[in-house]
Amino acid sequence: MAHAFAKIHVAAKQLGMDEDAQRDVYERVTGERSLRAMNGLQLAAVNTEMVRLGFKPSHAKGNKLSGTYGPMMRALWLSAYNLGVVRNSRDEAMIKWVYRQTQIEHLNWVRHPEDANKAIDALKLWMRRESKCPKLYTQNWQQLWQRCNPKVQVIFCQWDILMRADWFDGPMSLHAYLGVSKNWAMKNHDDESLIEIMNELGTMVRAIK
Repeated sequence: MAHAFAKIHVAAKQLGMDEDAQRDVYERVTGERSLRAMNGLQLAAVNTEMVRLGFKPSHAKGNKLSGTYGPMMRALWLSAYNLGVVRNSRDEAMIKWVYRQTQIEHLNWVRHPEDANKAIDALKLWMRRESKCPKLYTQNWQQLWQRCNPKVQVIFCQWDILMRADWFDGPMSLHAYLGVSKNWAMKNHDDESLIEIMNELGTMVRAIK
């Protein structure tokens, strides 16, 4: 319910209500003066009343992500795009997916770990299932440098997808494909190089799908 609390607080702030005015609305609508004493239906009724009083919610369409967990979710979504799991890399597509999975209206409302984890875990599970890479975002990797960097894990999963699809004519190793400089960048967690590799391999992976 934490996202419902956050949304109501945003509404009260937008309407210029102080704490006493907020609690008066709560009590008038539900008989309770505290959000934490309310059930889901009561919280929904308070939100409806806030809208009636003039609150204008921000809708997902066209919005850019903000909030504590927005950047993390965007990074995961772009990884899903480069794994061929999703076809649309835009924030709007991710926001709609999160709503379908979690009923969180917009990630900008997410300020609490339990709500963020619901969205993050759902996306990670989907990525593992659709990419057929069960080790993705786990510690089940042989090398420490693989376990420590999720971008490295995505690259190895991309390579696995390409190998299963026989993308190259004849045998090819990731080490041979990347060459000395990019292998060095992988092991040193050079973010700029890792993103470049992910994007390059992502073009190939999406061509398979």
